[in-house]
Amino acid sequence: MAQGNLTTRAKAGTFCLNELDLLVQDFNLMAERMEIMTNDMKLWNAAIAHELRTPVTVLKGGLQGIADGVLSADPDVIAAFMKNIDGLSRLIDDLRTVSLADSNQLTLYREWGDVSQEINTILQSLEPNFAKRGKKLVYKILVNNCYADHVRLRQAILALLHNALDYANEGVISIHCWMGGDKLYITVEDEGPGIEAELRHTIFESFYRIDPLKQTAHGSSGLGLSVVRAIAQAHGGTVKCEDSTLGGARFVLIIPT
Repeated sequence: MAQGNLTTRAKAGTFCLNELDLLVQDFNLMAERMEIMTNDMKLWNAAIAHELRTPVTVLKGGLQGIADGVLSADPDVIAAFMKNIDGLSRLIDDLRTVSLADSNQLTLYREWGDVSQEINTILQSLEPNFAKRGKKLVYKILVNNCYADHVRLRQAILALLHNALDYANEGVISIHCWMGGDKLYITVEDEGPGIEAELRHTIFESFYRIDPLKQTAHGSSGLGLSVVRAIAQAHGGTVKCEDSTLGGARFVLIIPT
């Protein structure tokens, strides 16, 4: 262990000594947890490096092209740079949120307020993006005052919507938001392709992709749903995926208020 071999395990001796047996069990449990944490850290580092490589390479290549006189700094080129910078900013924000949640340091700033206007503004601003991909937003927002972190709630809603934008088939994307007792319910559902039952927990893991090629094409980092889960759990709530009445997937975010 001291030399970095986290796969090593202690073995009980031939004598039956309860205290030593318990010590061996505790040591092996500690070793197992350290091995898992180390492997997870390696996967995280590799995933983060992979996600950062593409936008940084694009930005570097574009700036080098301008410096060499191959490209001109016209509005289209600048817009392409800004798109990559926006993607980097979003990735950084998502990484920070998930990391804070994993270390139980995701601080909430709850306040009473009506979030319906904020949600409607988000949906209206995203309607053109959905329309470009052949998708129509249909929404019904019925929210009274709720006690929540409105900034984090906005982040979770945006993540769910971007997930639908990147994943869902062309057609209707239905959003429903309402208060049920002392809980805020937000649902986002689509017409397909749907998510298999055995994957409905896995999709909330960081960097998990059902269709890597499809998500990469749209610049998705694979962190969106893990951000939603982190924000839901920080509020003492939950998020789940189930079958949609429209024929696809239905995400349900529940926030106690």
